[in-house]
Amino acid sequence: MNKEKEVQRILQRKLMKGPHFKMNEEGTMGINYVSGNQSTVFYELYGKNQIYQMLIMKPNVNLYTNQYVGKNYLMFLLIEQDEQMKGGFVSNLDQISNEFQKAFSHLKSDEIEDLHYLWQTFIKEHYMQELKKNNAY
Repeated sequence: MNKEKEVQRILQRKLMKGPHFKMNEEGTMGINYVSGNQSTVFYELYGKNQIYQMLIMKPNVNLYTNQYVGKNYLMFLLIEQDEQMKGGFVSNLDQISNEFQKAFSHLKSDEIEDLHYLWQTFIKEHYMQELKKNNAY
């Protein structure tokens, strides 16, 4: 077991950027850790009152589930307790607060506002510009 933990620590140091990757001046809100690329990225986010673990995945351009979810969609998933994931596809990034309400219907309104703030202030620029430019973290 100790060897497994050591391997995980080495991989974390190699693959995760952080801590305090992109935070506010006080160091209390923002992206603490990030790993991945525009295809699949993991964020550990510090919100107002809690820490979120979020995966954002870009589906293949010709993905069809019960509807077309390819080109202009992203999948947002929150990793919850016991490693369960909840979320869904988001299509309109300009109206992301409404989209978050649909994808994360289990969250309270203040948590949706928290995620919206984190998206607008920290994640959006990083995901849309920096990951695209650098292609990996």
